[in-house]
Formats: sequence, structure tokens, C-alpha cells
Amino acid sequence: MVTLFSMFKVNPALSKLAIKYGVVAALFTVLAFVVFYIMGQQPWRNLVSFLLDVFVIGVFLFLAIKDYKDSVNNGALRFYQGMTVGFIVYLTIAAGFSLFFFVLMQWVEPDFLGEYIKLALEDLVSRREMIVAGLSEESYLDQYSKLQNTTIGVLVIDAFVKRLLIGLVLTPIFSVLLRTHQA
Repeated sequence: MVTLFSMFKVNPALSKLAIKYGVVAALFTVLAFVVFYIMGQQPWRNLVSFLLDVFVIGVFLFLAIKDYKDSVNNGALRFYQGMTVGFIVYLTIAAGFSLFFFVLMQWVEPDFLGEYIKLALEDLVSRREMIVAGLSEESYLDQYSKLQNTTIGVLVIDAFVKRLLIGLVLTPIFSVLLRTHQA
């Protein structure tokens, strides 16, 4: 049986380790979201929630790459190996959180989308003068219109992309820091 990882010649130990770290990190990001949501802090607009996501993703990316280097690859790490581990980790985190977010909006909290749009519109209206002064009236009206037409899919894709971008920024940094130089 051909698996996705065998098609691309990815070490099964690498993918297993990376998925394990990604799943645990996804659970932590979900837990952080739930805690902020229960506290009424609107985690989709809260800077502390965002920074906590960056911290969780960063810690688990670093730990996964370091664990691969130490326990699977005998203390050696090449840049591409770190990037591969990191990619699988942050893809797993983004997919896991997005799945949770979809389930939350679709079945657990069906009013979530309506509440999100209502709060975002209130925020947009409160910043109208600033937006019009910085951009234009047309830009403000365009944002207002697009916000009213927001769907669950848009929010899920937004959550997915944000977590991917965090991982995409942090993974090369950790891969460079942890790589070993070949003689």
C-alpha cells in the first residue's frame, strides 16, 4: 500500500514524530481558544490569544525538530529535515484547529457566525473615521459589505492560513538554529 509519505520518500519516523507533536499542539491551541471563548474574551480578536498561539506553535515546532535531531537522526539535522518536520507539524496544527473551528461553528455554537459578524461590524463602525481618513469611503463600504457576507468557510480558511503562516515564519528559524554543520 502506497502512502502519501512513501510517495515523497519521507522517513516514516519523521512523519510519525511530527504528526504526534502537531496533534498535541493543535489540542493546546484548541484549549487556549476555548478558555478565551468561555471567558468572553473573543479569541479571534484578542492579541493575547494570538500571542499564545504563536508561543504554542513555536514551542512545539522547536521541540519536534529538536526531538527528530536527537532521537531519530542521531544528533544530526540538515536544514531540509527541519523544514520537513516543521511543515508536517504546522500543517497538522492548522488542520486540527480548523477542523475544531468548523465543528464549533457548524454544530456546537450555531450562533457563533452571527455573533462574530455583529461584533466585527460594531468594531468596523467604531473605526469608520480612521478607515475613511486612511483609505477611503469606498474602502470602508467594501469592508462593511464583505463582512456582512462572511461565511463559516471564510473563517475556517482564515484560521487555517493564520496558523500556517505562523509555522512558515518560525520553522526556518528553528531549522537554522538546530542544524548541524557537515564537515
